[in-house]
Amino acid sequence: MNDTKASRELDEIVRICRRTGALMAESLWEYWPAVDHLEMAERNISLHFAVALWEHGYKLYAEASPAEDQNRKLDLFAYHPSTGTQVICEFKRAWDERAFPELSNDLERIVAFRPRTVLSGARFGVLGCISWKEELAKWWIQDEQTHPDQKERKAFYDRIQSHHPAWGGVQLQRYGNSKEAFIKANSHHFLYAAFSLE
Repeated sequence: MNDTKASRELDEIVRICRRTGALMAESLWEYWPAVDHLEMAERNISLHFAVALWEHGYKLYAEASPAEDQNRKLDLFAYHPSTGTQVICEFKRAWDERAFPELSNDLERIVAFRPRTVLSGARFGVLGCISWKEELAKWWIQDEQTHPDQKERKAFYDRIQSHHPAWGGVQLQRYGNSKEAFIKANSHHFLYAAFSLE
């Protein structure tokens, strides 16, 4: 695939990531799906990401098994029948540094995933998470991430950088039924890294 086409396709995946954040933000204005300040389940990310993909013509497969291991599941696999584009997704809740080994494992699962049927077309990965941690969100969206004294974060960063990801994030609303609760709230973020698997 030529670089210009790959760049355009990755830009489209990034727009889908941003649309996912907008859809989640809109949903959270209406209802908070967890108890009080507890983190919402990661299925909320995959559900909203699936809606954004559907809007762009993708067919969707939750908990998809790769060809090599039927017991392994990915959060979401999407296939565009017109373009052949495949999007392989994993989502997490990132409370703290302990999320980075899990994100690294998810990255490896995305890279290794092959559908059970041969499909032609470009392949992209999306690794996303939700987090209340302002510091983590700021780190995630920087152009040049640093990671002093954070070996798990550095290991994740070094692994994903080999895929030249597009990093981004969308600030979400927080649980609360009043303006005062919203104003006092810590920020809640949907963070994503989208990358080509070619």
